[in-house]
Amino acid sequence: MRIYNKQIIEFLNHPLISEKNIISSVSHKEFTVSAQIVDKLIETTLYHKNIDIYKEGKNIAFTNLLFFAGKYKWDKVLYYKMLEDFISMVRNKTQESITEFYNSIKQLSQKINASERYLLDIIMESENHISEIINSFDKYTIDVTLSSFLVICDLWYEKLNFKINVLFDKSKQMEYYQEYIDFMKGHNSELIKIGYGNRKMNFPAQIKDVKLVDSINEKSIQITDLIASSLGFMFNNKNEKFKKFVKDIQDSKLRHLSNCHTIWFSTEISPKELGMENTEGVNSLDFLAEKMMNKKNNL
Repeated sequence: MRIYNKQIIEFLNHPLISEKNIISSVSHKEFTVSAQIVDKLIETTLYHKNIDIYKEGKNIAFTNLLFFAGKYKWDKVLYYKMLEDFISMVRNKTQESITEFYNSIKQLSQKINASERYLLDIIMESENHISEIINSFDKYTIDVTLSSFLVICDLWYEKLNFKINVLFDKSKQMEYYQEYIDFMKGHNSELIKIGYGNRKMNFPAQIKDVKLVDSINEKSIQITDLIASSLGFMFNNKNEKFKKFVKDIQDSKLRHLSNCHTIWFSTEISPKELGMENTEGVNSLDFLAEKMMNKKNNL
């Protein structure tokens, strides 16, 4: 095992491990679930009040507040139950799972000060729109494979300034979203940036082709798997036996690349801290929904 670890660390410090060749994306699972609660429940509720939570990065601020309050201030057991019940509701979409989720919100709300219930009150209010919300869930709603893929592709386009060809390890998620990927890259429209502030990306996606391949036959995929596995092990390992190996990964060139995209918590909540003061732009959800509807109407 030590021999293999040594070889992995040597690989992670290879001269080719550089911003020129690698762009990565890392997601904090628990934070991602909190973000999905904001995007699916709070966003829908406030949208019906004509409030765009993506302007000024309110969605990011809400997620940071929800995550930190739940993890460090509120009843942690009830907070984690809320997250688990949300995941169950997304996956099962049954009346029982819906009821269980909103009951967990009520239980958590009763245990905190009234002045801290703002976000939970909005989440509770989302029950008024639950039919609409449930219809937006699919089997991979909690998964960030698709969104991370599109972000990385956009970053590569910004770096290279030409459409890219993509090899992707065979993936159920990517197969499931193939029609949406084709829509994102194949839409016949002028290239524009959608979103707000520093959270903008290009549409149509500047992807020439996507091929799902078997990693057994592709060395480039094998190298990518090793990079991804190393990062995953570094963040997830709790075994003291591998403490030195984790530290070596943390100290490697890979970990210090400056172009790693992260879905990660922070204490930033103001538009200035988030780099979202500029409110000029286009709501991505509204824009994509309109383009998708126009495409269906023209079929």
